[in-house]
Amino acid sequence: MNTIINERKEREENERRNEEIQMEERRRREEIAKQKRQEEIAEQKRQEEIAEQKRQEEIELRKQEYDERKRKDEMEFELQKIRLGTEVFFDEWVNGVKADSFEKLSDLIITDQIKRKVSQEIKDHFIDELSKLNSPDDLVEKLDDYDTLRSTSRSKQPRKEWHYDKQNSFKDDSAFITNEKKRLYGITHNERGEPKCFHCSNFGHIARNCSIPKSVLTCREGNETGHKIINCVAKETNHASEESLSVKLVGDNSDESNSFLKK
Repeated sequence: MNTIINERKEREENERRNEEIQMEERRRREEIAKQKRQEEIAEQKRQEEIAEQKRQEEIELRKQEYDERKRKDEMEFELQKIRLGTEVFFDEWVNGVKADSFEKLSDLIITDQIKRKVSQEIKDHFIDELSKLNSPDDLVEKLDDYDTLRSTSRSKQPRKEWHYDKQNSFKDDSAFITNEKKRLYGITHNERGEPKCFHCSNFGHIARNCSIPKSVLTCREGNETGHKIINCVAKETNHASEESLSVKLVGDNSDESNSFLKK
């Protein structure tokens, strides 16, 4: 009888331990499943954050590209306005001064170069006349008269022609070579102090004393007489298909080169 009771107790105890083991296994599996779900949720959230960050970066990149295109378009628009404005201004200026030939336009540019280099004192003195002078010969003659008048009032010396300064005039006649003339050297004179003729472009005399008749044509391309630049052989050789016109404007130093007008 006792044996039967003991066997039954032992069987019940085994069943209880088996139930506890099964319950512990279920809890362990549930914990593993729960942890796995949490990890999956965290990974999904991380992937969503990465995708959102990438989307924001793409939006920012597109915005930057749009802003850059807009900036370039605005810059191109402003440059186009400047180009058009410059062209219109140049055309109006040429038409306003009635420069209907290259020679007239060349004289106007040379005259403008001389006007830019004169002192403020001379600009104030010729305030009403300077804008009306479009010939380099007339302008230089005005400057010559003004310089002679100042020299005469200071030293009472006889009048000397501004253009005909001698080779040693830097040493012998300091009153004759003024700062104004030194500033204009390179446009109106060469390094030796010889005046430039605005008619034949040679040095040693001025236009009103030039021996070449006004009717003789001068080619600015080959520096020869007897034909115009449009018929110049040298021009056809150097410029096969391009028709260009150049104006040589020397700066403060005679070695400096110049500006070119292309049409």
